[in-house]
Amino acid sequence: MLCTFLRLRLRCFAVVWLFFLFPTLNSAGEEIVLQLRWAPQFQFAGYYAAQWQGYYEDAGLTVKLRSALHDGKIRSATNMVAEGHADFGVGAADILLQNAAGPKMTVLASILQESPAALYSLSETELDSPDDLLDLTRARVEGDLIEIEVRAMMLLEGLDPDDGRTVPLEPGIGPLVRGEVDAIPGYQTSAPWIFQEQGVEFSELRPSSFGVKFYGDTLFTTAKLAQSRPELAARFRDASLRGWEYAFAHVEEVSERLAELDRSGDPIDDAVRFNRWQAARIRTLAQYPNLELGHINANRWHEMHALLSRLGVVSGQLDIDAFVFDSDRILAERRQRRLIALTVAAGILLTTVGIAAAWLIALRRKVEERTLALRQAVSQRDQLLKELNHRVKNNLAMVSSLLRLKDAEIGEGTDLSDVQNQVSSIAKVHEQLSHVDGSMDVNAREYIRDVVISNFEATGSLQPELDLHLEDAPLSSKKAVTIGLVVSELATNAAKHGFEPEVSAPRFTVRLGEDLEQEHYVLRVSNTGNRFPDEIEPNNASSLGLSLVQQLVAQLGGDISLSREPNTTFEIRIPIET
Repeated sequence: MLCTFLRLRLRCFAVVWLFFLFPTLNSAGEEIVLQLRWAPQFQFAGYYAAQWQGYYEDAGLTVKLRSALHDGKIRSATNMVAEGHADFGVGAADILLQNAAGPKMTVLASILQESPAALYSLSETELDSPDDLLDLTRARVEGDLIEIEVRAMMLLEGLDPDDGRTVPLEPGIGPLVRGEVDAIPGYQTSAPWIFQEQGVEFSELRPSSFGVKFYGDTLFTTAKLAQSRPELAARFRDASLRGWEYAFAHVEEVSERLAELDRSGDPIDDAVRFNRWQAARIRTLAQYPNLELGHINANRWHEMHALLSRLGVVSGQLDIDAFVFDSDRILAERRQRRLIALTVAAGILLTTVGIAAAWLIALRRKVEERTLALRQAVSQRDQLLKELNHRVKNNLAMVSSLLRLKDAEIGEGTDLSDVQNQVSSIAKVHEQLSHVDGSMDVNAREYIRDVVISNFEATGSLQPELDLHLEDAPLSSKKAVTIGLVVSELATNAAKHGFEPEVSAPRFTVRLGEDLEQEHYVLRVSNTGNRFPDEIEPNNASSLGLSLVQQLVAQLGGDISLSREPNTTFEIRIPIET
């Protein structure tokens, strides 16, 4: 026992040590999903380039890039990541919204240092500042990221975000061209292209020009993944940034390859030319190469959260350390925790060894004394059990004799034979226990045979032919007493009702064995002679005897059933383990 204990401690110590030494073991080719914000276009060129150039494969990753357009709907990247349908996503301010709603999110790299959100009007419409919105009819989508930035812009300019006329946004620039609205929301990465392609002169109002310093496209994941798998998040981020460097250096090649991808649902016709045009816009918003790709300013995210709080779209505090990914910090904290765990484990191991050694010495001194005492106790117990069973058997025999005398004294009209049989069944158990050294089990074959024989001898009625098929199985004394009483009651019932008045060649059968699954004892008791009454069922019988049988079977967690053809047969199933 002590050796096993020490081995377990040593194994635990070894596991902790290996965990400390090799904290970043990874399986090659891990499959992950990146959820995009739109269809394939240069806005996501870096991720496609990382895949085409094998950067993800070099990092031990197999990456699936998933378009946001699906069955006429737009998949939300934050929802897909939050619900576990994607491992990583591309988002913006909606990452903060999802972080507040839960589960918590972590940003890995901000590709667009400036949000492309804007409002657009026809060139002849005066739209130079947020004040102009108060006199215009503006189309909007409630809760949309552009709408949130527009409201933030108005708030920072001292305006009420609810002032001005607004109507629901309809697709395309048609309502604006027809004069149905004065301003519509759009992104700098696509709206100007649409206006230019249709020959429409326009004006642009950017919230970023009025203090709304929101980030644009940002790579993110769940805080849970970032904390539990920082090395995976770092590998994916770094491979993606390598892809962006390649994409900016090979605009023509990447634009053409992007145009070959499935763009179902995207209204852009000339995809190659559009990608080239968008590449310049993306480079400007990324501030590349003037700023390091993916740069994150934690204070800007904190200020974004504060502004969203003022708008009432988020609540609570932002845990900036958990929200902004820092793999070095996370890994350093993990190493620190592992070092502490290793130190504690080593201390516990040394303490355990010392205690175990002292315990072993003390144990050796007591082993012989305890062994001798146990042997004496077992011997005394066996003697006491034999004496107890002998006395119980004698006392039960005396009770049976007194019942027989009382039955004779009372005379006709009173039959105490049932009680005598029950007492006799219990006595048989103790008679067997008195002959077995140190065991509290009863041999089923011998015990049930004795119960059946003594029962029919006690009734003094017609002696039937006994057909006993009993397994040589050990029964606990409790189970044996209960089964003995059940057999006694059914034998008495057969003697009184099955064989009376006299029937030819009466036969009483008892079979006991295990079922095929070896989960139940199956006891079958049957008798020839008179048919068991149709109106009586064993589970709701009104007679005392059958009620007693049903209760006894229930005590053992068993069940009882009755068959009347060809002979009266009771089948009782009793769990072996009770």
